[in-house]
Amino acid sequence: MKSKFWNKFLIFLLFLGMLVLTIWLYIRYKPVVANPIPQDADAIVCIDVANLRNELVKEYFSGEELNAESFFDIRKIGLKIPNYVIGFTCLSSSPETIFISFDISDSVVFNSWTDSLVNENSYSVETINSDTYIKSPSNRFVICANENKTMALFSMGLNLDLANIIKVSRDIFENKNLMTSESPMLKTIRENKEIGFIWIDKGKRTAKESMLFFDFEKGKLSLDGNIFLNEEYQFEEMNNTVISQREQQAYFYFNGGSSKYYTELCNKVDRKQFEKLTNFSVDSLLYYADNSINFSFYDTETLADTSVTYEYDDDFNKVEKIKINKSIHPVFDLTIPEKKEGLFRYLKNDSSIKQMGYRHVFTPYPFTTVYAYNDNGLVLSTAHLTQFIETKFPNFLELRVNFSEIDSVFLEKLGVRNSIFENKIISLRANQISDSTRIVGSIKFN
Repeated sequence: MKSKFWNKFLIFLLFLGMLVLTIWLYIRYKPVVANPIPQDADAIVCIDVANLRNELVKEYFSGEELNAESFFDIRKIGLKIPNYVIGFTCLSSSPETIFISFDISDSVVFNSWTDSLVNENSYSVETINSDTYIKSPSNRFVICANENKTMALFSMGLNLDLANIIKVSRDIFENKNLMTSESPMLKTIRENKEIGFIWIDKGKRTAKESMLFFDFEKGKLSLDGNIFLNEEYQFEEMNNTVISQREQQAYFYFNGGSSKYYTELCNKVDRKQFEKLTNFSVDSLLYYADNSINFSFYDTETLADTSVTYEYDDDFNKVEKIKINKSIHPVFDLTIPEKKEGLFRYLKNDSSIKQMGYRHVFTPYPFTTVYAYNDNGLVLSTAHLTQFIETKFPNFLELRVNFSEIDSVFLEKLGVRNSIFENKIISLRANQISDSTRIVGSIKFN
């Protein structure tokens, strides 16, 4: 009896040992980097799917629950989940454009998805050199697919140039001018122990190579690292701002200071579109306004509007009908400091600010009543009696958004897909310390 017991026990231990070894080898295995990356790529964003998978396994065994719906499944649009998700920029070939490629696993599903973009979302489609190019109405997103529908290249930017995109896509589809397996960057990607990283080469804006790293722990994806900017692109080490004493569901602050980044960013603004939306000139705004903005979103409020109509009954008597319409309105404060006195007066003379009774109203935003104040600059507000504290702090950029608190109906009204951001908490901050620009960010799931 004892011998049978020990035999079974040894078999169990052997099985357990083989299972542990299999799991260990599975976790340790790092596949070859097969993603096509141009030789002239000057910045790379890499997510190591294998390392991310291993972290999710650890989260599972540590008892942390993560909703699978937090991640978009690219297989739903006919794409294959890669071993590495790699985005890149090529400043010399296609300036200000981010590229990312995927293998197509199901061309029928992929074609169905792209057809829906054309038929339902006003995307345009064009065939060039047997490849298909599907462009968004805003010209900020282009999908390229090769002739056999085996690979797709996505490109994103503020104002895309199709001719430049074609140059990059031809190299990708024809396997030309790409990094080889011996390239130092591909070795870096495979040997990386983190969830992923952002690499920026020395160039026009950066004084030397810079790296930021991703991490994943307890349902939170984090980003941390330093960028070494050239002096003319660096930001201020201390920044003037005002802090609201109210609790915020979303907050955004940016101070461009004397950084050349701010000037280049402003030059990317479509001036005609801006004036069409706001009724005033972006150049005039930049003339008066300081290079900073402070936005606090507190909550939404439901307002009721009563309308009266009249109908006639069967005896032709006039009957009053009262209808109550309810609508959701944002509660926020927006502060734009002045560098030259006269911003409030300029907008008032331009009829963007009109006096109504004893208060001033900002007219370009017709969806709710926005009050305007002249307080060392321009303050636009739908909130009531917000108290601010003037201070200095090191962050020139700060973003905090708690989507679990923001009204989902209001988000849908803004065109924000709630299924993507639902229950997520996003934060990002940046500060300048000597020649180093520190970036720290995170996305908290669930």
